[in-house]
Amino acid sequence: MTIITFLSLCSIFFMLAIGRLSGNKKIISPVYFFIFGMSFYFIIPIIIGEHYNLFSNVFFDNWLLTYNQVNFSDKILIITFCFLLFLCFCFGFSLFNRGGKIKLVAPISTSSLYVFPIFILSVFIWNMGKAYYFKGYSVDYNSEIMGKLATLQILLLTFIFLTGKKNVKNYIYYSFIGINSILLLSMGGRMYIILTVFSLLSFHYNNVSLQKKTIVYVIISLFVMVFVGLWRLDGVKFDLVSYIIFAEPVYTSFSLFSFVIHNGFDILNIPLNFFNSFLMSLPSFLIDKNEYLITVKQMGFNYDSPLGATSLYVSLIANFGYLGSLFMMFIFGSILSLSRNSNRVYVQCFYFISCGVIPFMFFRDAFGISIKVMFFNGLIVPMFVCILDGIVKKAINHRV
Repeated sequence: MTIITFLSLCSIFFMLAIGRLSGNKKIISPVYFFIFGMSFYFIIPIIIGEHYNLFSNVFFDNWLLTYNQVNFSDKILIITFCFLLFLCFCFGFSLFNRGGKIKLVAPISTSSLYVFPIFILSVFIWNMGKAYYFKGYSVDYNSEIMGKLATLQILLLTFIFLTGKKNVKNYIYYSFIGINSILLLSMGGRMYIILTVFSLLSFHYNNVSLQKKTIVYVIISLFVMVFVGLWRLDGVKFDLVSYIIFAEPVYTSFSLFSFVIHNGFDILNIPLNFFNSFLMSLPSFLIDKNEYLITVKQMGFNYDSPLGATSLYVSLIANFGYLGSLFMMFIFGSILSLSRNSNRVYVQCFYFISCGVIPFMFFRDAFGISIKVMFFNGLIVPMFVCILDGIVKKAINHRV
């Protein structure tokens, strides 16, 4: 075991210990979701690089060339930064966390009016992508169809949260989301299925122990996603299993390690890409996104991202610098804690959706994607539905 590996494992151990001591004892918590994402996307690639003889895979050989260019001190810096990010996030979340179960706000009162429109919208979107389902990589990837299915997935999740747990309409939305999940998986949209699983776990199990059958369902879901990944690659071949398991953190860390190699040490940066991501979260018919888009590379930073995934490390350092990133993680943790205890149902929707985003999407996608899912789909859309619900309710009461 190398010094780097030892420090990496110690960081995971201390994060788990601090998470428990801070009062977050149940695993269905943003704190543990954050630990998982940090370990999966920051720590595991370092351990793989340090012991490549154990994880050797021909698909990772080019990645290893990049990892080997990272010097010892930079690896220490990554591990230290990882641990400090967690401390700031955990402190922010724990500072405003009241503990106990989430007191779910009363659901929207006219939810039955939305079932048929949602059904029509779902069928319309499903029909648009019929040429791309269950084709593996035999047809070109269609990002537009995938985006519509992903948006529909979040919308269906939102209506589950807005309708409330004990409501027959929730079973209808669950059936819709089940069909949409299968279609998303057939096109390779596993991240949105994972988001769905973690969001629903947060909704149904907040600060209570998981039932055994729930754990079994989650494990089965993960195996199904691995199986789909194998099938989409080249059929189910067991020599590809290690690739499917580690490809996600390894290829995402391409951007992390290449960023460290090619860019300097910045204490603070101007978050142009971060603020621009809020603008980019607006629907395409409102703005020309190609005209106003500001990427991290356009800000002058150089890094490699062969499969498109961008490490959270890249997004944070490019936008805020090392010191600014720690402050932002404190703010993010605080916002999540406050939204958890909010008395507004659409703010609680933001919390549940964010819980789904944190373990994977937050750590492997650029800010533009995470902010669109959390801020626009997870907050603005539910708020609009609640406003509409209030208007409809007043109209009904006025007629009566």
